[in-house]
Amino acid sequence: EPAEVAQVLLSLPSVAQVSVLALPVDEDESRLQLVAYCVAAAAASLTVDSLREQLTARLPDYMVPAQILLLDQ
Repeated sequence: EPAEVAQVLLSLPSVAQVSVLALPVDEDESRLQLVAYCVAAAAASLTVDSLREQLTARLPDYMVPAQILLLDQ
């Protein structure tokens, strides 16, 4: 799943780099959640809300990351 989510994020023109990981929920190794780390393309403006909206339109609910973090680089 992380690779599929990353592929969708990278298809967006406003996203330059992305890493999607399945990380434990609250220290519980048996429960995982998707976390996306995104870097904006040059001169692009990214918001968590816009990314979540675009992902929701392209992916099933269970594949939309629980957390989306925007990074400078």
